[in-house]
Amino acid sequence: MYMFFVQDIVDRLYTNPKRIFSLPDQKNTYIEVDLDEEWVIPAETKYCRSKWTPFTGHNVRGCVRKVVLRGQVAYIDGQVWCHFIFFV
Repeated sequence: MYMFFVQDIVDRLYTNPKRIFSLPDQKNTYIEVDLDEEWVIPAETKYCRSKWTPFTGHNVRGCVRKVVLRGQVAYIDGQVWCHFIFFV
């Protein structure tokens, strides 16, 4: 079993890429995560290009609930709300 702390996730998925690629701050961009929800990784997801994962069947805790990009809701509880996201 792997265990990550919230700061580890922030560093790996936000702070380090921002520093490495010299990305600017994006106002009104954030995610909301339910740290307590437990779920099983499915064999296939509709939003993944590869259509498979080596983690199929693994029990995990933590689920992205909402993604907001530059003030626009992009994702809520498994539903993508905008299909074309342009980088500014």
